[in-house]
Amino acid sequence: MKKSTITIYDVAKKADVSMATVSRVVNGTGKVKEETRQKVQQIIEDMAIILMLSQED
Repeated sequence: MKKSTITIYDVAKKADVSMATVSRVVNGTGKVKEETRQKVQQIIEDMAIILMLSQED
């Protein structure tokens, strides 16, 4: 069975950050180092692309 969603937990685990950090990046709130923000955003984009490609079957 294919996974059909990306969770905050998935992103946090892949980025090696807390779920709170992912939340701050997604919502644009709080203090997050620019390097961490970029890393989390890139992982979200990458995971979204992989998810979309896997659903094309």
